Amino acid sequence: QHIVRPNNDNDLEIYQIAIEHWNNGKRLNYAELPKRLIKHTNTDSFVNRFQVVNGKGVSHTVVAHIAIDGHYYIHPDKKQNRSISVREAARIQSFLDDYFFEGSRTAAFKQIGNAVPPLMAA
Repeated sequence: QHIVRPNNDNDLEIYQIAIEHWNNGKRLNYAELPKRLIKHTNTDSFVNRFQVVNGKGVSHTVVAHIAIDGHYYIHPDKKQNRSISVREAARIQSFLDDYFFEGSRTAAFKQIGNAVPPLMAA
């Protein structure tokens, strides 16, 4: 279930910028993007809508919204330029690699985001 979602060119360009910021120890503020990349008129709310997952430490929690888009879960490797996969989201939440999620990719992301992480439940 290492399936990644497709992204449009605009989002992929934003992912590259977010990863550059992350690599320089900063977080991307949506309002700081080039105007041509800003598609939402409200730049005061959800200014952190594009976040890179910490690949070398503790990640932020995976929530069910990941089923809608992966903007808050950008893979830290700039060469991959994508959001995280179902399996990577599951690992962050402490699911074993052999755990199978039923249904579509969207359904799997919802299951992961709505679940209590197994290590926390134990």
